[in-house]
Amino acid sequence: MQDFLYSYAILQSMLRFEDSITRLPSVTQQLARKLEKGLDIRSIRDLLWHIPSRYEDINAIVPIAELKDGQHATVEGTVEQVGVSRTWKRRMIIVEALVSDASASVKVLWFNQPWIVQKIKQGTTLLLSGKYSRSQRGNYFAPLFWETIAQGSGYRVQGTGTQNQGAGLLAIYPETEGVSSRWLRFLVRATLQKLGGVAETLPETIRREQNLMPLEAAIRIIHTPSQLPDAEEAKRRLEFEELFTLECAVLQSRARLANRKAAQISMDVNLIKKFIATLPWKLTDAQRKATFQILRDMEYEHPMNRLLAGEVGSGKTLVAAIAMLNAAKQGYQSVLMAPTEILAQQHFKTLSQALKPFRVRLALLTGSSAKVTPKKAGERWIKISRPKMWDEIQKGAIDILVGTHALIARKKQDTRYKKQTPLKPSGELQFKALGLAIVDEQHRFGVNQRARLQKMHQALNLERKTWNPHFLTMTATPIPRSLALTIFGDLDLSTMSELPKERVPIATEIILSHMRPRAYELIRQEIAHKHQAFVICPLVKKSEKLAAKAAEEEYARLSKEIFSDLRVGLLHGQMDAREKERAMQEMKRGKIDVLVATSVVEVGIDIPNATIIMIEGAERFGLAQLYQMRGRVGRAQHPSRCLLLVEREGSVAMRRLRAMTEAASGPELAKKDLEIRGAGELAGTRQSGMPDLAMQAIGNLTLIEQTREAARKLLREDPFLKQQPALAKRVGNISEQLHLS
Repeated sequence: MQDFLYSYAILQSMLRFEDSITRLPSVTQQLARKLEKGLDIRSIRDLLWHIPSRYEDINAIVPIAELKDGQHATVEGTVEQVGVSRTWKRRMIIVEALVSDASASVKVLWFNQPWIVQKIKQGTTLLLSGKYSRSQRGNYFAPLFWETIAQGSGYRVQGTGTQNQGAGLLAIYPETEGVSSRWLRFLVRATLQKLGGVAETLPETIRREQNLMPLEAAIRIIHTPSQLPDAEEAKRRLEFEELFTLECAVLQSRARLANRKAAQISMDVNLIKKFIATLPWKLTDAQRKATFQILRDMEYEHPMNRLLAGEVGSGKTLVAAIAMLNAAKQGYQSVLMAPTEILAQQHFKTLSQALKPFRVRLALLTGSSAKVTPKKAGERWIKISRPKMWDEIQKGAIDILVGTHALIARKKQDTRYKKQTPLKPSGELQFKALGLAIVDEQHRFGVNQRARLQKMHQALNLERKTWNPHFLTMTATPIPRSLALTIFGDLDLSTMSELPKERVPIATEIILSHMRPRAYELIRQEIAHKHQAFVICPLVKKSEKLAAKAAEEEYARLSKEIFSDLRVGLLHGQMDAREKERAMQEMKRGKIDVLVATSVVEVGIDIPNATIIMIEGAERFGLAQLYQMRGRVGRAQHPSRCLLLVEREGSVAMRRLRAMTEAASGPELAKKDLEIRGAGELAGTRQSGMPDLAMQAIGNLTLIEQTREAARKLLREDPFLKQQPALAKRVGNISEQLHLS
């Protein structure tokens, strides 16, 4: 009996993949929040799949006395003294430490990292990896990687080599605030010691054909390899695992979609010709091609799932208008979700005007307003109560609904609504015949938000059978996650790189903070030529935690000090709707010379006379945001400029900003974004940050083909993976996380 209880206690203490990270005794609630927020690590599986970004060879620690000029090396030593200085010319902060081992001492320099002085004190032992240089001003060591070493860690220099009691390679992990690579190594080591049996997910035949090591071996080796080839083999096994399960999920989704019904909306060629004839310009070839692809997809009996990627100003909204008009005239409703009230208002006005001759009824629903176009021609739009709008949407009296997040907000039951519009318990909108759902500027919405809009399929046809709406996503800069899904085949892609002929390229340059006066002079030059300018700030109000420009404070400073002789305006998201509308109208009428704003102007602002935009703290914005904000200028034939003001000159930040100056198109910028910052989890809700293995491997087309072929072969023999329960569970989890149909 005692043996049984002992064995049971051991089993209970074993860790499983699905266990919370808080099962580890050393993980407090505070640390768990940091792991989740910074690295998206919630479970034991998340931790073990947070693989090292690289390895340091601790068997090759070099004595300081043997360092050579230009050599990349790893050294270990004790801090003798440490201090901080600032260069006058470049205003650069330098942390300088004198580090010694048994052989000699070396000066170690960190540039623009003042916080390091709080981390290292006299007597601290450091492991440093970087470049040793000799110059006229003295010899120094510039570390690319460093960490403190506890006494008795096992790293120590002996003669010309190193004795290490642990593994030969030291795993270096992607970090986040408050969670160092060293701490992650400790957590992983504790997890591996308590990890229970790991169920193999790949069929044995596939593992033999691809010459892959077992899953448990790969997990252990990837974190504690003795040599680099072992780590590479383990990573290959895990990459194959991730891509293979993803391919299985996508192929199963495709099979299910083929069995699902969508509204078959035929292409009304005569209607489309009439609409095009009302336009004051001709469609570009790219618009014609994209329109045909979308309308052709909507004719099929299974739901469309297409990404429309087009440059800022390439006419994506017009393509969407044709698709919605075609649906409306055949009795189907459409919904268009925009990320901001400003853009939703613009879409509503543009579509109302363009579709006016065709008697299509539109509605606008945002957090602050609800409007509809009238039933009778010639009248302006009218305000409407929300219960009445809900009722008209359910009855099919609204052909096209434009809105913001309010479209998918889950509202509590309210007696006012119950009397007029019976809502579901979730409080979601119900349509009579929803045929097309569109999301504009996808990078501004979360994965779950887009999925909820896509699943608005409460429409009933005459035979009382349910269908799924066709789904279209529009963007100027596809988030890398979407590019990946097009590669894996779950998302069809239409591209529109053609711009109106009168458009000219926007000159983009990076300006360091101490060069701000030059930026102000460039703005003055444009105002002198009767043009207008934007100044974008990361924050609305001044923050004690973030050293970033705030719009309200910058507006006061620019209007009183820098541009006191000019007309300066303010626009941000915390202003009420009337204030925002007033600011936009004054900018459009030329009554404002310089508009100070936040990223609220990222989309939906069309000021052809604006020729220069200055973005403060540009390194704080994502590339997709920067690209969209740059698109606020250059909207006419005037030469335009985008000035990226940089406060922090980190290497990654500068690489991202240089990509802005080099990329010729939105899709090209998205690919650079993928290379630089990672793509976010493909099988999760993050859209940026540290990539998972599948996202890291999407550039390996050979591996993608191998996994796709292996998945097809397996699913032909076992479509529902009944003979592979561990794989079926993993595939099911991915399908759920990706919201695959």
